[in-house]
Amino acid sequence: ERLAGDVGNLSSLRVLRLHSNRLERLPKTISALEALVELNLASNLLVEVPKEVGKLPNLEKVDFSRQGKGDLLDVLPVEMRGLGKLRELRLSANNFRRLPDAIFPRGDEAGMTSLEILAMDFNPLEGVDEDLAICAHMRKLLLHNTRIRKLHKSITFMYKLEELWINDTRITKLDPGLAKLPSLRKIVLNHEDQLDDFMSIRRHIVGDVWCFLCPGEGQMAQLSAMHKEEERKQRKQREKAAHEEREAAVARAAATEEEEDPPFPGGEEAGARASRRKSRGSVRFAADE
Repeated sequence: ERLAGDVGNLSSLRVLRLHSNRLERLPKTISALEALVELNLASNLLVEVPKEVGKLPNLEKVDFSRQGKGDLLDVLPVEMRGLGKLRELRLSANNFRRLPDAIFPRGDEAGMTSLEILAMDFNPLEGVDEDLAICAHMRKLLLHNTRIRKLHKSITFMYKLEELWINDTRITKLDPGLAKLPSLRKIVLNHEDQLDDFMSIRRHIVGDVWCFLCPGEGQMAQLSAMHKEEERKQRKQREKAAHEEREAAVARAAATEEEEDPPFPGGEEAGARASRRKSRGSVRFAADE
């Protein structure tokens, strides 16, 4: 099925929601909807997105998720690179193997640099090798249930990032630089064993940020961290007690020395005179004998 061409007559239309139909294509007249802010065509049968969508200058939200059985849509027209106001792009459950080129600027075309939400989950996505930091306003990055193995270093410069979903991926390491992101409040994993260096990176990223989909994993991670913290405190206490015991032993030894050799009244000189008198007395006693 297809959308009627006279939809282009609705020039003041701001929201167009046609999700969960059986639409296979869009008419070129859709380019006349210049006031359109939201376009939702999720759960249809689109094989391609017409380049005319890139002529909708006020678009802020686009949803092309779940086309067919997820095996139809695998590319966006590069003309969508001109959607500089786009804040939300949802492409979940499709056939994308890489991030769409339309996201990134080329020449005079700005790219989707205003994006705040990017949903690429449930795609056969094999990598995120591009510089996503150009999307300086990104708040939510949904990459779960994909084939990606690593994240581009640029993610550590996405200072407005709040949520990072990477469960059910092949990612086993995260850059500790994520700890410097001031707005980060959620990293979603299957379980703590998904990351080879979980306990190491957890020292950099506070516990409340981590979310685990497997039941109990969050509690296990928290309990493990609490146990390690308790061990650290006990070790500190033992070291402090041992230090105090050494200081006490030194003080006792000094006190014992003073008791065995008490000081003479009048100071060292008086003590020396007393010692000389004692010595002369001993000599006279020996002579009398």
